[in-house]
Amino acid sequence: MVGPFGRTSGDAVAELSRLRERIDALEGELAQHRSVSQSAGSTLQIERTTREQIERQLKILEAENVRLKEDLSLFESLTEVEGAVSDATISGFTVEPDGGGPRYRYRMLIAVRGASKSEREREFHGQLQLVVKLRHQGKAAIMNFPSPGEQKKEQFRLNFKHFQRVDGNFEVPHGAQVTSVEVRLLEDGATKVAKVFNLG
Repeated sequence: MVGPFGRTSGDAVAELSRLRERIDALEGELAQHRSVSQSAGSTLQIERTTREQIERQLKILEAENVRLKEDLSLFESLTEVEGAVSDATISGFTVEPDGGGPRYRYRMLIAVRGASKSEREREFHGQLQLVVKLRHQGKAAIMNFPSPGEQKKEQFRLNFKHFQRVDGNFEVPHGAQVTSVEVRLLEDGATKVAKVFNLG
């Protein structure tokens, strides 16, 4: 049978079959492109996440590198004072807001050196004191850490042979601005060394 356009019904069936095959092929290609696109998007997200992780790790390593250099500088100075009088050193002190609230985090390295070998080898038992000066509501104020009622607070106890890295935190009233921190190292109730650090 011949159709209105001069094609037989067999031709129409063949054309319909060809079109269906083409549609199936196009849908297959489209699905493949979608899969590639989604895979590329996932790869990009993975690369972005990996880059962010690497950047965070890099910052941590850079900060650790700075601390290690500070430690090295201190240890070099300690080895140069053979036969010097008994002394204590506070190095690498930093204090900064911790989380944007009233809490501050501090970090330092404390080392004790002695004039004789026996002094250098003995264990140091003492306490750390912080005298924090601040401005609050337009007035100057002072806070002591630990406060008189918490003299035995574990955070401020020191027990080491040559050196100890100290890392802790303290809280000030909301809205207060810390202007300076005096670090005191006490042994047997007496101040062995005191050092003031101004914060701009």
